[in-house]
Amino acid sequence: MTIKDILDVINDLHIEYKISNLEDFEINTYCSLNDLKENAITWLKKYDKNNREKVLCSKNTLFIASLEDYDFSGRNTIFIKELKANFFTIIKVIFKDINPEEKISKIENTSTVLTSTMGCNVYIGHNCFIDADVEIGDNVTIMHNVVIQGKVKIGNNTFIESGALIGVSGFGLANSEDGNPFIVPHLGGVIIGESVRICAGTCICRGCLCDTVLGDYTKIDNLCHIAHNVIIGKRVAITANCEVSGSVKIGDDTWLGPGTTVLNGISIGEKVFTGIGTNVIHDTDNDVLIYGNPGKTNERKVK
Repeated sequence: MTIKDILDVINDLHIEYKISNLEDFEINTYCSLNDLKENAITWLKKYDKNNREKVLCSKNTLFIASLEDYDFSGRNTIFIKELKANFFTIIKVIFKDINPEEKISKIENTSTVLTSTMGCNVYIGHNCFIDADVEIGDNVTIMHNVVIQGKVKIGNNTFIESGALIGVSGFGLANSEDGNPFIVPHLGGVIIGESVRICAGTCICRGCLCDTVLGDYTKIDNLCHIAHNVIIGKRVAITANCEVSGSVKIGDDTWLGPGTTVLNGISIGEKVFTGIGTNVIHDTDNDVLIYGNPGKTNERKVK
């Protein structure tokens, strides 16, 4: 692929751009800024003095930078709008043949799939179990060793990483007459919206008498626990090792930092940001920063 081919891709994606001292050479790989390679493409988060020196000293490396930095002259640089999102969109297109997440429609023969409700272009990896009541939308990828049981509905364009457990029983306890605890029945399901990502080793419990809900475009990182009856809004990011207890509500566009824990029954507002290791034990307003143990609300609004 040449630089001209990449410009064709950018034009096809309708990305606004400008160029600086652009030559035409072959691009056959990618690299990071700290490990520059010839005939490779990379990106510049910041066009500062150190990075500018790397650009000027490089040979046959294509740099993608922010259109806001166009005033800085570069070498073999394409300046684009919305740098991070558009750069990785370009990468996804030009390296689609080697992207391990690009799967053809297939059910691997080591998996047990009982459902017949499945959309188009679905991939199910090795050693999965998919229950009969599961509904799978279009363009869904389910990687290896995933268990999905009970009444689970998966929206279009959702990606589920290896080792995820979805629809398992929650941990609702009651005491019998003799004082011994037992797990109450969990009769609900899980509703997963469109373009959701559930990463490796994460557990999503089904609801007790209602459903656990994950809104569209929500992303849940590795090794998280989402308990029964939780309702998560749209575009929520839950980073690694978070624990969200039962019946919690999380508003749209909220970010839970690594290791955040949320007390059961809590309502978290929209556009809330929690720091690393925060314990949320009170309801929160919209647009606030929460940090610490127990979590304290910073009156400075999140931008």
